[in-house]
Amino acid sequence: MSVKKRVLIVDDSVFTYEQLKNIIEKTGIAEVVGHAKDGIEGIKLYKKLTPDIVFMDILMPNMDGLQALKSILSIDKSAKVIIVSSLGGAVEKAEEALKAGAKGIVSKPFNENEIKEKIEKL
Repeated sequence: MSVKKRVLIVDDSVFTYEQLKNIIEKTGIAEVVGHAKDGIEGIKLYKKLTPDIVFMDILMPNMDGLQALKSILSIDKSAKVIIVSSLGGAVEKAEEALKAGAKGIVSKPFNENEIKEKIEKL
């Protein structure tokens, strides 16, 4: 059996975290190894856990997902970060994140198949 991909979720919403964690673990191809509530914590956990994939909320307190993405990529150029975006207002930031090096975007409400496909591709 192949080794499961290790995923870090960076999202200030516990509800979103739980929802995403359930979808990721249901795929059977990945497991959630950590949860950060803002970009600052996300960077610390990235360094500590070195996950295969990061699901990063774009809008968070203290440090948003875009800043955290840039910091993580400056630490590890091969980091695989997927931006989590709510459909309103975050579209420009999500596009900016793709230009900065994010590997994709998933929107809330989540589509289980879309999330599984993103994990499989990375």
